[in-house]
Amino acid sequence: MISVRFSHPVFLVDTELIKSTIDDHRVMFAWRMLTSNIYTRIHNLQGPTSAISQREAIAALVEDFATAFAPYIDSHFTVEDHLGHLTSVVQAAADLGAWLFSQPCSFEFRWSPLVTPLNQIVMFPAVLKVGDEQGHLLSVPHTLVEETSARI
Repeated sequence: MISVRFSHPVFLVDTELIKSTIDDHRVMFAWRMLTSNIYTRIHNLQGPTSAISQREAIAALVEDFATAFAPYIDSHFTVEDHLGHLTSVVQAAADLGAWLFSQPCSFEFRWSPLVTPLNQIVMFPAVLKVGDEQGHLLSVPHTLVEETSARI
């Protein structure tokens, strides 16, 4: 345990906790790189079969989501428009997830509190790069995308 003294308060730093956090991050990095490599190989070997099963999973998710939220549907758009748009959003999210997971860098999504004091709600979180290409934590995260909020 290291004691760091400033003008008045004393802060205790648990060096074992810091080491454990860094070790955990390195283990997660190694696991992500290994599973990403396996996923890519399997995805390439399965070819069209993998794409078909992904499309089927997305279609099932879209159908379940559309059914659950049917009472709130905007009648100005056709059902096909709703399903097409939702399918494109889910497909983009799946592609982004696979891409982010397979990167050697680590990313984090940061959300502000659900409703900010200014009567705003976060629509999209900030995206931060928190680890480098060798699996090391960055001392200061890099903001790649700023959080987007809307007034309610």
